[in-house]
Amino acid sequence: MEALHLLLFQNQLCTEIFENFEETPVASGSIAQVHRATLKFRYPGQRVKPIVVAVKVRHPGVGESIRRDFVIINLVAKMSKFIPALKWWRLDESVQQFSVFMMSQVDLAREAANLSRFTYNFRRWKDVSFPKPLYPLVHPAV
Repeated sequence: MEALHLLLFQNQLCTEIFENFEETPVASGSIAQVHRATLKFRYPGQRVKPIVVAVKVRHPGVGESIRRDFVIINLVAKMSKFIPALKWWRLDESVQQFSVFMMSQVDLAREAANLSRFTYNFRRWKDVSFPKPLYPLVHPAV
């Protein structure tokens, strides 16, 4: 949890932004985990009820770990060009494409932008909804 606080809320931002922040995640995956929190600030005209939000936080070091893994995998893929039976597979190109895809998964700001795009694209569908990013709080790691 110490790494989470360091990553997410440098300079005591946690207490400035959240009234309550549950340290135990409600969900966790390979890239990030999700915490329940209550916002401290209120929107103009908002009723007394506080806004409960989901805060998705990237696991510390996951981006560097994926980058390092792909450096190693790419090295092996480049060596495969020297093996005649594997040369036609062009593994280095496949690894490069896959690494770009995986690194895009690490950027939570990109995920927030995609959620906003989905919300816009499905705006006429009354039975479809997506989480709404709070852009002053969006960051590649949060």
